[in-house]
Amino acid sequence: MKCKYCLQTNVVKNGRLSYDQYYKCKDCNRYFRHTLLDDTNPKEIQGLLDSGLHKYAIARKYGCTHNAIFNKR
Repeated sequence: MKCKYCLQTNVVKNGRLSYDQYYKCKDCNRYFRHTLLDDTNPKEIQGLLDSGLHKYAIARKYGCTHNAIFNKR
């Protein structure tokens, strides 16, 4: 797994909060949680939006907020 911020692989698990696994990057010392959206190609998100699927439905599918959908595309 790679850090969301610095893209390094020096990442360790750092606890759970309400069913979400949190991680800590040892290189940049930032904390983050991994979602399905992190592994998704932005073209796939854009394709779902173009096909008429609502942003809230896409967010439910990937387990993130609707704002994260627009940041990813």
